[in-house]
Amino acid sequence: AERPRLADACLRTMAKYVDWIAIDLVVSDRWLALLFDLFGDENLRVAACGVISECVTKGMAHADKLALLRHMRIVDMLDGVELPPAADLSIEAGDEDFYADIAELTTDVGVQLLTCWEHFGLRPDTALAEATVVAATQARRIINQATAMLRHDSR
Repeated sequence: AERPRLADACLRTMAKYVDWIAIDLVVSDRWLALLFDLFGDENLRVAACGVISECVTKGMAHADKLALLRHMRIVDMLDGVELPPAADLSIEAGDEDFYADIAELTTDVGVQLLTCWEHFGLRPDTALAEATVVAATQARRIINQATAMLRHDSR
């Protein structure tokens, strides 16, 4: 970005308003592509992660939440984030915040999926219940990966 401080401020402001605005304005294919691309920008990835986290935790009906998570392809996106190997002690300065935010986002996704699973689990004959189980299974793999990294950091 040409003006990273301004872009960071814009992203942080956007994160504060996600709960107030129509989610379609933030999770359009164009915005999602931009936000996910910003994960590669050391100056903007923490703020971009904050916007995505706010989208994931935005209050809405369970069916809408599951549709949102599937549209965002959030589980696949998190699976594509390169985390340092658990044995790697050389996390660079500045990366700690990003990895902490990725761990928090992963937790948020897991909680949202489990909430949907609980809700739709009461009606196991629905197609949404099956989709929730598939997404939750994928999320569990990512949560295990993030947990391994966090356990490594606490030693």
